[in-house]
Amino acid sequence: MFRIIKNSTFYFGSDLSVKIATFLLLPLYTRFISPEDFGHIYLLISVGETLTLLLSMSLKGSISRYFFAHKEHHNIAKMYSSIVQFTFLFSSPIYILLIAAGPTIFGFIDLNFFPYVFIILVNSCLSIYYLYIASLLQARQEARKLSLVTLSTSLVNLLLTVILVIVLEDKVFAYLFSIFISGIIKFCIFVYFSIPFLVRKARDSDLKNYLVYGISRMPIELSYKVVLFADRFMIYEFQGEKDTGLYSVSYKLGSAIKLVFMAINKAYVPHLFSRFSSDGDNDYGDVAKAASRLLAFYFLVTIATIVFSKELLFLLASAYRESSLVLAVIVFSNFIVALILLFQPPMDYNVKYVRIKSLLWVLSAIVNVSLNLVLIPKYSLNGAAFATLISYLVILIPIIYYSNKAIQISYELRKILLISVISLVYFLSYFLETSIPFFLLKILLTFIYIGVLMRIVGITLDDGRDMIKKFNLK
Repeated sequence: MFRIIKNSTFYFGSDLSVKIATFLLLPLYTRFISPEDFGHIYLLISVGETLTLLLSMSLKGSISRYFFAHKEHHNIAKMYSSIVQFTFLFSSPIYILLIAAGPTIFGFIDLNFFPYVFIILVNSCLSIYYLYIASLLQARQEARKLSLVTLSTSLVNLLLTVILVIVLEDKVFAYLFSIFISGIIKFCIFVYFSIPFLVRKARDSDLKNYLVYGISRMPIELSYKVVLFADRFMIYEFQGEKDTGLYSVSYKLGSAIKLVFMAINKAYVPHLFSRFSSDGDNDYGDVAKAASRLLAFYFLVTIATIVFSKELLFLLASAYRESSLVLAVIVFSNFIVALILLFQPPMDYNVKYVRIKSLLWVLSAIVNVSLNLVLIPKYSLNGAAFATLISYLVILIPIIYYSNKAIQISYELRKILLISVISLVYFLSYFLETSIPFFLLKILLTFIYIGVLMRIVGITLDDGRDMIKKFNLK
């Protein structure tokens, strides 16, 4: 458990620094960038990220999975090099075609192809390779190195974005150009850290297995992207760029907690894979205990954010404050994602269950698109938020069920139930009025809630002091 916390702290520390900076800058952005411009920006970002996923064929997942099957550096280098070379030969011609026929293919976007869409396409192409080196460093559990890379590149991007947004009149170009520069820097980082793992003759006979595993995971990641971005495309089409911008800003604010969950997941999954690969040790009591503690922490982060969500919106420009319900629903949606991340690793490790997981995520995407088509024309932003929440909820129980079939783990159900009930009681403080006295009351209730959770999962103040000593902090 300590190793998970230690590694996730490095990931979280770097990501948190960036997210705090992004969060603090969001009020600034909302005063310089109109909802309409934000609508265009987030639509283009959605296009770029979707293309990155499709043309990488989810091979970053193969690096994470098969790293543990190769004990020697030479075999790891062959695996990594073969994946990089295949991606270059496969994706480069497609990106060239997309650029050549861009004005026709992306005609649904109400912006000129050059420079806006062109920037996104080039950045998408470069981003694939950064995903690979990040996945390799994560599998090697080099948390310090990966967190340092993440922190440095993201801070450069933030600084450049602020300068360009303030200085340039075209805010959409300013925001996208900073992403483009960041993409170039990340590609250089990929080249630098990949040198020890790139070999000239990378004829890996297992390349077919890497492709099969990556392609089998594609429906999972693609469906997740559909759930993540389909609502923005539909809001853009049905309601216009202004509502797209309002929704996207609230979504970004509500997704801040996902950074916490993903940081922990980066450390948690390699730890579990290593644990599952241990021969002759099928007693996963430590895994169940860790899951209970992580669940309590996820509840704390989620419910506390929802309780104070109304106050958070006051940080934004007045034009963006009309979507408080969207913010609360998106925060809870990301909590459901956290639960999925917490319970799904057995399905990722047991290759036989990857196909089932893919089908579940396809189901989630179908539900999401269907609900968006019905709810967005009637309820606009709120409809899109609830469509996202429901699409995650429908696959949560099946993922827990099949994950426990893939690798049986006896979770601490009594503790999980107690955590859920206490969290529901604390959630009721969300309905208090927005005022200074009630704000102070919320803070008091939050401290009481933290104390109760610590008691349920068996964490004491002494545990915290011991952990600080292990980190050599004063």
